[in-house]
Formats: sequence, C-alpha cells, structure tokens
Amino acid sequence: MKAYDLNILHEPVDRSNPNHHGWCYGRPPGIAPTQWPVDSSSGYPLMHGFTLRLPEDHRVHGPEIVGLSFFALAPEHNDGMAEEGRTIAQLLADHPEAPPADSDLASMWEHVKNEHPRLHRMEDILGCEYAVILLTEAEYSGDFCPVPSYFDGSAFSDVTRPRWVDRGRQQDWREPGGYIMKALGADPDGSASFSRAVTCVARDHDPNAGVPAEEFPDNDSAYTSPFDKETYERLDWAKNFSAQHIGGTMFPVQGVPDVGVHYIGFEEFFGDYNFGGGNAQLDFERMKFDWACG
Repeated sequence: MKAYDLNILHEPVDRSNPNHHGWCYGRPPGIAPTQWPVDSSSGYPLMHGFTLRLPEDHRVHGPEIVGLSFFALAPEHNDGMAEEGRTIAQLLADHPEAPPADSDLASMWEHVKNEHPRLHRMEDILGCEYAVILLTEAEYSGDFCPVPSYFDGSAFSDVTRPRWVDRGRQQDWREPGGYIMKALGADPDGSASFSRAVTCVARDHDPNAGVPAEEFPDNDSAYTSPFDKETYERLDWAKNFSAQHIGGTMFPVQGVPDVGVHYIGFEEFFGDYNFGGGNAQLDFERMKFDWACG
C-alpha cells in the first residue's frame, strides 16, 4: 500500500484528462438529484466538497467501487452546533408509509425515500452532518448532478438557506482574494459548476504508508513521527508532503484521531468548509470523520 498526495490544479476538472483524478468544489457525478444527500438537521441538501477516484490499493469496498463523493453541511451552518429545522427523522415518523399532503414536505419526503444505496452518513461531535457516496465507474464517469430544488418551498423558511445553493461557492463569509484564491488560483465564481481538478501522486519514501497514525510514537512504534522531537519542525523526508492526501503520514492540527490507514486528510479549502482554521480526516473504510480547529 502507498500513500498519495492530492494536489489542487488551477483548472476545472476534465475527466478525459488522465492526470485529473478528481475535483473539489463543483457537483457530484453520476447520481440523480433525488440521491443528493440531505442534511437531517436542516432539511437542505448537503454541500458537495470533493469527488476522488481512489488508487487501486485504497479500493477497500471492492474493485467495482472506484471512487467517492464527500458532502458536508454549509460552512455558515457549522457555528458551534447544527442548525435545527424540520428533521428527516420527524418527517418520516409522522409519515411512515405515504407522503404528507403539504406539497413542500411531500417533495422532501420523496427525496429522502430515494437515498443512494451506498450513502454513508456521519456526524461530528457537534452533531453536524457529513456524508459519503461510494461510486462505481459508471457513476464516477457520469454526468454532473444538478443541484436539487425540492427545498424551494415555505416548509424550509425556519432555517437559514445555505448560500452555496444560490451563489455557488463564493461564500461572502470568506475574504475574496484570500488564502482560498492562493490555493485554487482563482476565487470561486459564484457558480455551482466551479471546480478545481485534483491530481493524485504517490508519495516517495513515506514510512507510514499502510501504518495507523499514533499520537506519541516511540522507538517501538510502527508509525514514524514526521516532526523533530525538539523543534517540532517537519523532518526533511516529510517537508514536501501535501496537507491533502490519502493515507500515510498525518498532519492533524490537534490530536491524532481514531482513523485507519484508508483515510483522506484535507484542509478547509479542499471544498470550502468551516473547521475553525483547522483540518479534517475522513476514514473512508470505516466511515468515520473527524476535524479539529486550528
């Protein structure tokens, strides 16, 4: 097993390009609008963060599953707790067999009933929701999914409407021209179609490929710390490793989370999240997600 750096390119994704192994921002591929994951707390669709074609040595869900799409709640909805609206659980409890008479709620009910068969939901310690859809080759190569419109009715007026559904990914809570522009080569243009291609490159000489990360490794540990014990600076062999990566040496901003060797580490700008200046780790084998603020 190898570890891989995920490098963001300053260009939109083109899946006919063999050097494009996924994308951040933009829209998910190969699913129907009714399969776009819904935030159980707010009722709105979760925001697409990134889609990746997994290297073969990280295809832990079988050879037919070639990639995944990651979804998160809107960054302005992550402000200390989930923003509660008309919950999915309550809607299904009130209407277990047939949709409600209210047309807005009926649209949401139909949407929830058509969840993707390989949808995996996760929560952070604040109760905020995230999700992963595992993708076949046909899905990964399929058309980009339109943003669903089931939530346009008055039934959703009790929750702040996510900015991204109307303005794409140009969030006005971010400073234009800031660090996101430096990472992406341009500010998101306000379109839901704005994407940045990602290339997946095997890390040379990563001693932690296939090794679970440890908080305080010692001489008996299989995991090798990438930091100097006295200065806490990165050692030479780890200096050029990307903060966006699959497996291998981890760079969490706080403690090492309980994730396995098949994980993705990423920063806030890898799809535009609110991690309080921190970063995140997604264990896509056990479907566990953790983030910490900076």
